[in-house]
Amino acid sequence: MTDSILIRPNKRTKAKLTKLAFNRDTYLKEKIFLDDSPPRPIGEVNQSRIGVLTYIGNIRTLFLLPWLLGLCLTLYWQIDDLYEGWKNAEKLHIDYIKHRKETYGSDYFEKLAERYPDLTPNDDIYNNLGDELNKYALSKYYRIENGRMPLKTYFHYHYYETAAAERFRKGDTILAIFYAISIPALIIALLRFRRRAPIYFDREKQLVYTWQKGTVWAQYFDELIFYSSKHGMGIALYSYDHDKGLAFNSFAVTPSGNAYLNSENAYHTLMAYVTRFMLNGRESVSRSNWRGRQGWYLREDKKPKDFDEQLQSVLMFIKDKHVNEQAESLAKEWGYL
Repeated sequence: MTDSILIRPNKRTKAKLTKLAFNRDTYLKEKIFLDDSPPRPIGEVNQSRIGVLTYIGNIRTLFLLPWLLGLCLTLYWQIDDLYEGWKNAEKLHIDYIKHRKETYGSDYFEKLAERYPDLTPNDDIYNNLGDELNKYALSKYYRIENGRMPLKTYFHYHYYETAAAERFRKGDTILAIFYAISIPALIIALLRFRRRAPIYFDREKQLVYTWQKGTVWAQYFDELIFYSSKHGMGIALYSYDHDKGLAFNSFAVTPSGNAYLNSENAYHTLMAYVTRFMLNGRESVSRSNWRGRQGWYLREDKKPKDFDEQLQSVLMFIKDKHVNEQAESLAKEWGYL
């Protein structure tokens, strides 16, 4: 039951728990300039509520897109390297043929073809023909058609006849399989990635809530507890289902936009802004409504149709079962409040 009320912070990350109400006066002393943009990761501000963006939305920008771009670039370099190798091999073969004709006559290769009628471009001349240099020359001649080396011919030459053919073949096969799986998977993940609902601080209702995949998560503003460490903040919210009971979730918030460069000062600035708004209204933090860039998504996590019913259910359960009193007691027992 404890884990459905509050999860003990991880000591290795030096995380701590804070109850917003205990620091309210400190937050209200923070100076806020009305003409400045709201602190990150606030995404919108209006008369009734503030929307704080969760870290999960950054996964697309910080991980999926860079990985996709990186893989596409490395694939391009691999293809370009293969193309350069093809053209270099083609030039070397053409120059070799030209040199032989200039040295031994324009009909040199025709005479060789008559002498070795069974030789084909793909014969392993080293195993079958010993050190017959003439047959080696003829094999080069056969790889050129109408002044060009066909790509299919180059592939066979590159992957089966060169000194490092086996290494090239195995390495490029592994890379081809990796690219064939990874790039489509990342594209699908990007296209299917939903715009996540912000964590809303609702001034009119004095509530904090959000939703995720049809489930509403909420808490009373005065009872809000959050985690904090260098990796980010965790806003503690609850959901309730008549069958599954109470559920706890810590929604990650990162003022820096990543999970590594966050500070207590950034958390303090964010919570000071939110507290001032919730107690004194929008005019105390901003001269006008504000909305940041929303990004481009094909899908979004839509507000549940039974939002109001779910919200009331979780709030009633929290109040009737004294969930917040238990959470505060646990935090004090752990030495955080």
